Amino acid sequence: MDHCKIRLIQYRSIPNCLNICYKRVYVSSSRQLRRLDSITRSSIYANFSETIQGLTSIRAYQAQQRFIDLSDKFMDRNQSCHLASSVSNRWLGLRLEMIANLLTLFTAITAVFMRDSLTAGTVGLMITFALQITHSLNMLVRVSSDVETNIVSVERIDEYV
Repeated sequence: MDHCKIRLIQYRSIPNCLNICYKRVYVSSSRQLRRLDSITRSSIYANFSETIQGLTSIRAYQAQQRFIDLSDKFMDRNQSCHLASSVSNRWLGLRLEMIANLLTLFTAITAVFMRDSLTAGTVGLMITFALQITHSLNMLVRVSSDVETNIVSVERIDEYV
């Protein structure tokens, strides 16, 4: 039975290492994408504010289409940053789900190979705990990544001050 515990610890340490590696890659790119998203969103707000303030002049010179095109350009830039952020978020989700499924698979394979020494209740608990642990690890990676990514907002406020 001690051999089984050592095997399960080994199986669990590999996904933990992968989670940490994926988190590092994701956070570094996600932080930059969030920063770009904030910068491009600021240009949208600035353009909107300037357009509202100069609305009478824009209409007087019949430059509506030029300002509409400029607004569209700013929106396109912002949406491309947002799309890249969504893609990186899905990239992390796919990797974390793959790790969770592999851990559950290895737990099930271990249960099959040790079927003579394990009861059905123990196997059920092993698979249930494997699913719960992977869900908890995924949430830990997600929440810690979101916290690190959202620090960008604090950094931007610090820049203005």
